[in-house]
Amino acid sequence: MRRSLHAPKSWMTLRSGLIVGIALGLVGSIVASHLMSHLVWPSKLPLSPAEGSSSKTSTISLERLASDLESEVQARTKLADRIRELDIEISNLRSPNPGVATSTLELTESPKQTESAQAQPAFDENAESSDFDDEVLLSRGIPASEVARLRDLWEEHELERATIADRALREGWFMQNRHRKELAQLDQELREEIDDEEYDRYLYATGEPNRLKAGDVIRGSTASEAGLQRGDFILRYDDVRVFKPGELLLASSRGQIGESVPVVILRDGIEQTVQVRRGPLGVMIKHIRGEPLRD
Repeated sequence: MRRSLHAPKSWMTLRSGLIVGIALGLVGSIVASHLMSHLVWPSKLPLSPAEGSSSKTSTISLERLASDLESEVQARTKLADRIRELDIEISNLRSPNPGVATSTLELTESPKQTESAQAQPAFDENAESSDFDDEVLLSRGIPASEVARLRDLWEEHELERATIADRALREGWFMQNRHRKELAQLDQELREEIDDEEYDRYLYATGEPNRLKAGDVIRGSTASEAGLQRGDFILRYDDVRVFKPGELLLASSRGQIGESVPVVILRDGIEQTVQVRRGPLGVMIKHIRGEPLRD
């Protein structure tokens, strides 16, 4: 009798558990079914009008970004060119220890000179590089055949410079060491191809500085001991013709320091030779443009 009384209660408990379990199972099934019915791979999701508009906006933004980037590259290229020009100018202003080099020539008369200064050439200390000027050479009595040859060399040289710049931009080494080295090598090849007199005329026709003019001479320096004066033009250092501050610096740094070497200068239209001790000259050099010298 006690057993029969407790049996219905156990059955009720079991039935309640089964009902709860079934109910939970049904709820879970419904939830899972609902979720699966709304689960779609992202690649198959349709774009809403708002999303489509956002995509178009992104495309436009990318196009603008590309355009801005191209403009920035062009601006940076122009800036790099200007920096190179300024770097050369600063280098010229800062080279106080030049050396000199090569032939002894007589200055031509400038059309603007007075009779009292006929032996001295005209100098433009603010000259800037320009195109090759045939007329400036022809007007000074340079044969037309030589002028034509120098122009041909200039055109070939400038085309090669442009080719190097184009390749540097395409390959990503524009205005880097490799770019500068290739330009320097190109200039050196040109320098070796023509003699001193032709190179003097070439620089003058292209508007480039071709003279080294002495500025302040430092007291106690080798230049001061040798008698160099402000306004002297340095033509040669140890029989090497120099047109640029860097050439003078290289010439003065060769050989045994302290040894006596000849330096050819131009003072008041007259060439003179002085003896200096090899090494730093101790004179401020101005890199200027002057009329070509003649034999």
